[in-house]
Amino acid sequence: MNKLTLPVATFLIMSAGCLPAGPAPPSQLPVIHSFGASPGSITSGEPSTLSWSVSNATTVNIDQGIGNVPLAGSRVVSPNKTTNYTLVATNESGSMTATAQVVVTEETAALPIIGSFAAAPESITLGKSSALSWNVSDAAEVTIDPDVGSVEPMGSASVSPEASTTYTLTATNESGSVSATAQVVVTTPSPQTVTLFSIGAEDGSVIGGGVIHPHPYAGDTDKNRARQAFLSFDISGIPAGVIIQSASLDLSRGDELGEPFVGLGVMKVYSLQYGTLDGGEFVSGFLGGETYKYYSRPRGAFRSSKLTSEIQARVDAGAPRFQVRLQFQKHTNGDYRDDVLRVRQPELVITYVN
Repeated sequence: MNKLTLPVATFLIMSAGCLPAGPAPPSQLPVIHSFGASPGSITSGEPSTLSWSVSNATTVNIDQGIGNVPLAGSRVVSPNKTTNYTLVATNESGSMTATAQVVVTEETAALPIIGSFAAAPESITLGKSSALSWNVSDAAEVTIDPDVGSVEPMGSASVSPEASTTYTLTATNESGSVSATAQVVVTTPSPQTVTLFSIGAEDGSVIGGGVIHPHPYAGDTDKNRARQAFLSFDISGIPAGVIIQSASLDLSRGDELGEPFVGLGVMKVYSLQYGTLDGGEFVSGFLGGETYKYYSRPRGAFRSSKLTSEIQARVDAGAPRFQVRLQFQKHTNGDYRDDVLRVRQPELVITYVN
C-alpha cells in the first residue's frame, strides 16, 4: 500500500504543473470623453474651435490635415465649406472614434439701407408742388414710383400730383430689395372770384401822332387817324402764389360810333403793360400774339387760355396792374368819319385758388 502511494502522488504533482493557465484579464479601449466644435456654425472665413478630451489612448489623431494631437486640447479651424472632423483614439486594444461637424454658410451681402425718404410739404393744393428727397446706401439701383423712375442714391425731385399719391422708393442690390413710402396729400381749395372794373384815370386812347385822349375809344377819327384804346385793371388784391383758374374780359357795355367793324376789319386785344399812358404806346403795325380778336361788336365777355396765362404771369411777378391795348386791323377807312368802338365799364373777372 505504501509502495503505490509515492508514485501516484508524484504523478499528481507533475500533472498539476502541466495544466494550462487561465485567460488574462482584457485591456480597456480608449475612452473619448468629449469632442466638439464651437461654434458649430460659421460663415466662410470665420474660426471655430475643436476641443477634445481622451483617456487610455496611446495615440489621438484628427483628420482633415490636423494629425496627431495630445489626449486633451483644442485647435482653431477655419474651413471654407461644411466639414466633418473625425477623432481616432487608439491603444493596443483597438480604436474609438468620434466626429464633430462645422457648418459653413456663405456670407450674404447686406440689403440696401434707406436712410431717409420724405415729401416736403406733405400736403399741397392742386397745382402746387412738393419735393421728394431721399438718401440710400449700398444700392445698385434706386427707383421711385409712380412717374419719377430711376434716380441717384441721394437726391430730390419735384412732383405735382393731381390727386393724393403715395410714392414708393425701391432700393435693390444683389441681396434683394427694400422699400419705403412717402405720401403727398392733394387738397382742392374752394375757388375765389374777383370782379374788377378798369381804372378810369389810367384808361384812355392814343391817336396816331401821339395825341392822348382820356376815353378808351378804338377805331379812327374824322381826320382818318387811327385810335388805339388802353385799359388798366388793379390786380394788387390777388394774393401772390395763387393759381388763376379762369379769366374773362367784358367789353360789351360800350357802343359804336360809325361802323368800325365794317370799315376797319378785325379788332385785336393785346396784353400790354404800359404803366402810365403816353403817346409812345401807339403801335403802327398790326401784330400777332393777340389775347383775343373780335370780328364784330362785343356782345359779351370773352375767355381765353392766353388771357388766363397772361394774368397768371402778372400775379406771379407781383405786378399791381394788368393792362391791355385794343387795335383795329386798318388804321383808317378814309371816309373822314369817326368809326370807333367806345368802351365803357370794361369788366375783368378772375377766378383763382390758393
